[in-house]
Amino acid sequence: MSDNKFFYSSSNVTFPFQKRAQSVSQSPDSFDEALRVDVELVEIGPDPDRTLKLLSKIKGLALNPDQILQNYPCVIARGISRPLARKLKKYLAATGARAELRKHEKKPPSISPTKYSPGSKLPAAEANSSGGLLKVTFQQTLGNLAEALESDDWRIRHKAIVALGEVGSEKVLKYLVQALKDGIWHIRYSAVSSLGKLKSEKTVKILVGCLGDDVWQVRCCAAEALGRTRSEKALKPLVRALRDGNWCVRSKAAEALGMINSERSVDELIACLNDRVWQVRCSAAEALGKIKSERALKALIRSLQDDNWNVRSKVAGALGEMGSTEALEALVGALGDENWMVHWKVAYVLGKISSPDIILTLNQLLLKHSHPFLQEMIRRTLQTLNLRVEPGSHPDIKLDYRTFYPFEVMLLIPAGEFIMGDDHGIEDESPGRWVYLKVFYIDKYPVTNLQYRRFKPSHNYPAGMDLHPVVNVNWEEAKAYAEWARKRLPTEEEWEKAARGIDGRRYPWGNKFDRNLCNAEESGIYRTTPVHKYPQGRSVYGVYDMAGNVLEWTASQYQPYPGSSYSTVDFEEGFKVLRGGSWLQEGLTHARCARRFYAPPSNRSNFIGFRCVKDID
Repeated sequence: MSDNKFFYSSSNVTFPFQKRAQSVSQSPDSFDEALRVDVELVEIGPDPDRTLKLLSKIKGLALNPDQILQNYPCVIARGISRPLARKLKKYLAATGARAELRKHEKKPPSISPTKYSPGSKLPAAEANSSGGLLKVTFQQTLGNLAEALESDDWRIRHKAIVALGEVGSEKVLKYLVQALKDGIWHIRYSAVSSLGKLKSEKTVKILVGCLGDDVWQVRCCAAEALGRTRSEKALKPLVRALRDGNWCVRSKAAEALGMINSERSVDELIACLNDRVWQVRCSAAEALGKIKSERALKALIRSLQDDNWNVRSKVAGALGEMGSTEALEALVGALGDENWMVHWKVAYVLGKISSPDIILTLNQLLLKHSHPFLQEMIRRTLQTLNLRVEPGSHPDIKLDYRTFYPFEVMLLIPAGEFIMGDDHGIEDESPGRWVYLKVFYIDKYPVTNLQYRRFKPSHNYPAGMDLHPVVNVNWEEAKAYAEWARKRLPTEEEWEKAARGIDGRRYPWGNKFDRNLCNAEESGIYRTTPVHKYPQGRSVYGVYDMAGNVLEWTASQYQPYPGSSYSTVDFEEGFKVLRGGSWLQEGLTHARCARRFYAPPSNRSNFIGFRCVKDID
């Protein structure tokens, strides 16, 4: 149980984070081995289901719950502190199970899968500076990879599937189909993901069959892959998937239908606007905005009255995509939404519509509506429009949305591959892999209190903290600021590359932790600091505060990495990923570039902030 998750309460909101976790890649000399113990589950108790439910909620156990059920008595946690071990023992006792503390043994659990060194049955690999992370070079034949698919060790089979997926040729199709019958869902998931990359009509029928898999993650992956095919043959199966019992699958199916962009799916997507889960309604609204039919328009206008403000905000974006006079009028009416974030989204969408006709339309609406508030909102929207004449033989008049405070300092992150994740870190950080990203800009500093007040004038903070990072901002508020500034939140891939560079380093400045280079628990400050305080702690690209000070929201949902064998119920909760560690947490383990954190989007805490990125047009 090397990574022990606790819950920190701030403003009556619970936030899961890892407290003083011991990285498995850390040297044994960095802590006192004598204070570490193992926990052995001796008896499962009278109610195994209750015990297993508890175990499934505990992160970092030596074995997964199914392995524990099959092998107890067995060691379930290794090398943890005595106080934590006693707490685990107490929790288990509450279910009727019995656990005992044992002397810590350095050898791994006897039932864990045997290690496998790449040889004749897997692609050759190159070691790099990350210490053990492998980059596939594909010097082996398909026959050798096919042989690896017959291994009794599921990890070997999984590596073979990942390698086959990188080939990108229909020659691997039969092997991927074979992997869809594997009993390990992680292997089926990777096979489906690889099938989606082939972009062949042959794969559509196969992917349709995967929508019936008994694991929801596999069904989600299949729906997403079908959307990328943009094949009309996928319409009916995806429409059926809109009735899936898992809301994540329904949401992905709606997104996929939007990618296919066929009016034949309009009625079913309209029905999804009444789904009991707001995330599904959001996906349906976004899809309808792409299809742009008259029926879709009327349904979206009705959804501006949705009980959930997230849905209303997404509907505003969809109406902006349509751009008709009726859509514009509905958006102007939505400027009076009681939720200020919806109001800002509507104003932003109106400003983004680059058609001179909007000026005439808004002026007509200004005369039509007598309500003082709506008149004021229309005037403000008109004030945010810049008239731009593009040169040429036939000058083109366009409009730009103007923010009063353009981004101040952003740094270029070049296109290319980088090492993401850590095979020697916490479970959810693996597998380490090479990821390619397009070029983008990222804020040099986290968003400050002064910057955020320009967006939200009611934002208050103590005197002298203008240049401290803004905190107590939830994910939706961070996203709203980014859109207002004509930027967006970074994906966790973008964040990690900006922090880490391309060489797989542990911290932004190198591989050795230094408490003088960041604001973490070891620094002894115990509060936020100005965003420019640690110039020596900058990343290789010059980005400040990527370790410590505040955790930073990303756009990414907390999900397993492609090819990961790690599973947790938290993947189903819609949590958002945070990165970077904070002033509250131990920097040695929590400020690593690869470290992942997560929290509900509604969370506000005094150690959570954000920064933005911007695409190159």
